[in-house]
Amino acid sequence: MRKPGEKNPDELTVIRKRKREGGGRKCNPDELIIVDSGHLAPSRSYRRWEKKHKAHCKAHREEIDRKEEETLRKAEEAFWRKVDETDGFDIEIEGAPCYFGGMSVYKGGVDCPLVARLYAKVGLHRYNMLEGTNLHLREIEKYNLVCIPMPVSYYITLLAEDPATSSYVVFQPKIDQRSLGEMDFSCYISRPKG
Repeated sequence: MRKPGEKNPDELTVIRKRKREGGGRKCNPDELIIVDSGHLAPSRSYRRWEKKHKAHCKAHREEIDRKEEETLRKAEEAFWRKVDETDGFDIEIEGAPCYFGGMSVYKGGVDCPLVARLYAKVGLHRYNMLEGTNLHLREIEKYNLVCIPMPVSYYITLLAEDPATSSYVVFQPKIDQRSLGEMDFSCYISRPKG
């Protein structure tokens, strides 16, 4: 049983006492002091270490952020280079929206939205009028959307059929909406892929 005013031995901390001997800064390892751990204040060296540690952590986070920004910048440059090479049609970021300029890629097929099918037919109709052909929409392979800035631009890759020869042509129209919520659009690119 402890006497009144006596501390629990688990709460006591052993600290080495630094003692100057002969004017030097040597520590006498044999001389120890027992101090109540509840009354310990952080030493100046601990505060200095904590400050350096926080500065080091901040510098490390900034370095990671800088590397991530550099990687993102390089990926964005490569992405827009690919967009320039293909006029926005053959971008392979399928399954997830791209964060570079709001471009997203979607698969075509039977689940393709009605508006994409309509724009694909408009692109084929424009080409048929200008070139004197009679191509029909077989299926939409994929379409890309650019949503920033609004309104939306559609880059459609589709399979067209020529009924005269029963041959198939991969075709690419681009439709730009002029206003949101209305059927007001333009089609400046309508061509076979190649």
